[in-house]
Amino acid sequence: MFSKSNYTVFMFTLKIGTFGVPIWFKCFKDISNNDAFKLDTINKGIKAVSNLFKNADFKLVFLADRWFGSSKILDIIDKLGHIYAIRIKGNIIVYLNGKKIKAKKLKHRKYHSVIHEDVYITDDRFKTTIVYSPTSNTKDPWIIVTNGEPSKALKSYSYRFGSIEHMFKAQKSNGFNLEKVSNASLESFTTMYTMVCTCVLYLTILGADYSKNTRCYKDIHLETHKTYNIDGKKIKKRVMSLFNTGLTLFKLAFNSSTYIRIPLSFQLYDI
Repeated sequence: MFSKSNYTVFMFTLKIGTFGVPIWFKCFKDISNNDAFKLDTINKGIKAVSNLFKNADFKLVFLADRWFGSSKILDIIDKLGHIYAIRIKGNIIVYLNGKKIKAKKLKHRKYHSVIHEDVYITDDRFKTTIVYSPTSNTKDPWIIVTNGEPSKALKSYSYRFGSIEHMFKAQKSNGFNLEKVSNASLESFTTMYTMVCTCVLYLTILGADYSKNTRCYKDIHLETHKTYNIDGKKIKKRVMSLFNTGLTLFKLAFNSSTYIRIPLSFQLYDI
């Protein structure tokens, strides 16, 4: 969910490496517009994303924060044959072994996760699995509902943080400065947002191409990774996102009088 002073955007993104690229969105006027949270809006987005990947030979996993822990949303995803790993609020009612308790009161442990299978949540009595994260060093542990492999739920959910935040940063202060738009009509903002999403996608594709096909860029040297010595082991870590790699490469090509390879195939690699 992207929000600023005059607009709200409900969006689905696809994780590529540690980054996310936009694949479906809908814009609304005003900050925190309630229409963005309506089941009809969310349902349309889920079905649109499902249709995008209906012929893909892999599992589609939906990740979302506590605002989207509705049993109706989980049911939609489940009936479409996809996996969900969604965080729920601690005060959601859970039915376990005939007892009615709040999710935060479920059994949990300090140093390891606890899996609660065959539980029912909300007054709809929706059957699911809950994974309670370790409570050590946090006052706000994760309570994740999933219909997938429980042992993978916490790791799957963790993927949403870096990818979505990096993408919003690319749209705003780290790239296109959308936060400065304040008085455009909803139609104008939607058009502008569409162009920004297209550019974010393309520049991410360009950054991934640079990382995948380094021999094609032998005269271009970008410090996309650094090597750190951790516990006696050399660990290579990315320090420039795929988006920033693509943006830097595009600027070099735009301002250069010599040829720099800029592919336009829109072929996206998973790095």
